[in-house]
Amino acid sequence: MRIPGNTIWPLKLVTHLFKLVQNASPAISLKLHTHTPVTAMRPRPPCADGDARRWQLQTPRGSVACTHVVHATNAYASSLLPQLSAGRRTRIIVPTRGQAISIRAAVPARELTLSGFTANYGMEYWFVRPGSAPDEHPLVIVGGARHAEGGSTDATTDDSVVDVAVGRRLREFLPEVFPGKFENGTEPEMEWVRPSNGVFHSTCQFCIDRSLPGTRCLP
Repeated sequence: MRIPGNTIWPLKLVTHLFKLVQNASPAISLKLHTHTPVTAMRPRPPCADGDARRWQLQTPRGSVACTHVVHATNAYASSLLPQLSAGRRTRIIVPTRGQAISIRAAVPARELTLSGFTANYGMEYWFVRPGSAPDEHPLVIVGGARHAEGGSTDATTDDSVVDVAVGRRLREFLPEVFPGKFENGTEPEMEWVRPSNGVFHSTCQFCIDRSLPGTRCLP
């Protein structure tokens, strides 16, 4: 089955959106503070002067008061919202280590196509990053293999280490699917992990069920 789609470079997309908003109107003042994580959030007491800012956010660079807070922290949400923790009975967000590698193909991109693919009901996924020259052997990004034998499926936000069993399965996957187009034993040029919240069915419900907490305004 083929489904039309595209891939994006998230940093470039967000940077462009930021520039568009910056230039939208002289009445808009927008600043972007990178490397400034919010470490705590608490409600502010009502102010006699009518100040509508309800929340106080603490960061390593100081605190800030605001009226609205948008939680876009994905698998890290429970650090500020413990009611969404994986340890709770509801298990609304279950963070899991998502692992990926970039591996060099043994053939040009035209022999692989530029389509993205999934296999095993989405448990593995990959797409080609074509180079600038027609005959260049492209990098292919492949991720998943969370259920590799010996791999860990425990809830975790630790993205400082890779899972050896998952890494081994990712290295084996493309040479098995495309014989002759990837060399067996080729080491990836990069390997990385990121906490993901899209693993368990309870998390999928969190994404689509408007009745669950977290998909609307929080109290």
